[in-house]
Amino acid sequence: MKRIRLQISGLSSHFQDRTSVFVVILDADGFDKKMPIRIGETEAQAIAVHTEGIEIARPLTHELLVDVIMSLGAEIVEIEIYKLEQEIFYTKLLLEQTDGEQVEVECRASDALTIAAIIDCPIYAQEEVLLAASVDALHIDAFLHEYDAKDQFYGMGVGDLEKRLQKAVKVEDYEMAANIRDRIKAIKQQEENS
Repeated sequence: MKRIRLQISGLSSHFQDRTSVFVVILDADGFDKKMPIRIGETEAQAIAVHTEGIEIARPLTHELLVDVIMSLGAEIVEIEIYKLEQEIFYTKLLLEQTDGEQVEVECRASDALTIAAIIDCPIYAQEEVLLAASVDALHIDAFLHEYDAKDQFYGMGVGDLEKRLQKAVKVEDYEMAANIRDRIKAIKQQEENS
């Protein structure tokens, strides 16, 4: 399996369904592609602090995690986005302990990318993940513009969506229930086609 080096090239945000939605944009070395990954507000803030060189008085949560790992004698070597399934990016941190032993730690892509921004460690993706999740560089602005309310459940699995569906029906928000139902159908169809 071929791994492709990625670089954080920017953050995008927009307002969706009364909430702010953030997307980190990754450039792929040797490809005319960009890989957008949806992240939370906390991670977007932490990435922005480090990419913009903003000074903060106290460590943020992800900085604390980095400090704990390093104080225990380990080094964060790299992150790898190794799988994309049901619109969820599976990611791991590769740590190296003082004795040279390497340890892989499973984590959310948003957390790994935040850590990568903090310590400037290499980011990799499996080529198949990049090709499945990337957008041609020339079309990234159009992609972000179209990234709207129809995909407000991005990254959620069927189980979480079914819980949301029950809540929507219970409060008689039938428009929301229909959107969730359509999303569940789309995920199940994608699984059948895989």
